[in-house]
Order: sequence, then structure tokens, then C-alpha cells
Amino acid sequence: MNEFELFTMMYFWIDNYYSDTTDDRINNLIGEMNPFLWEDIGSADPAYYAEFCHYIKDKTITIDNGFELAKGFIKTIDYVDVTEAFEKPDYDKWLDGCRRYIAGEHKGGEAREIL
Repeated sequence: MNEFELFTMMYFWIDNYYSDTTDDRINNLIGEMNPFLWEDIGSADPAYYAEFCHYIKDKTITIDNGFELAKGFIKTIDYVDVTEAFEKPDYDKWLDGCRRYIAGEHKGGEAREIL
């Protein structure tokens, strides 16, 4: 799993968790994190993906530790608190989603190293 794949899974997780919210700040965050708006690897607001990559730095990303890495990054966001999405997770659902996502062809997958 690479940085972009983990960022995308984090986006999917937050977007799904808050799918029914009417909170404008949460909806703005989700929109700004959107990794599919542009053709390149990144987020709708490039600062979010850049901050995520800075947070990850030299950390090893695997399917098994991805959730904890995503959870750690979410805690660094000052704009709005979305940590609730990571407090009582269905960890099996996260793992299943990761496995299904990286198994198929997807944006950013060509740069993936399987760990």
C-alpha cells in the first residue's frame, strides 16, 4: 500500500462515515480531500495530500498498520474534528476495503509497492 492508496482509503472512510452529515465544515473537508478531482496524484486542495505525505515521511505503510496511520493523521487536522470516524471502527471492514481497493486497477496503483 502506498501513500496515495492510504490517503484514498482514509478519504473513503471519512466520506462514508459522514455521508449523512449536514455539517458544512465536515463536507468542506471531504471535498478538499477528494483524491479524484484532478488527474494527478493528490487531493482537490493539494495542501491536504502534501500534509499527509509530510506526516507519513519514512513510515512503512501496510494494510495492517494503515488504519492507525490514518487515525494519527486525522488527529493533526486543525480545520475540523473528524476523529470520531476512527474511534470505534469496524477494523475488519477497513481491512476488507483496503484489500478490495488495492486488488483492482485504480489511480495511483501503478506506484504501489506491495508490503
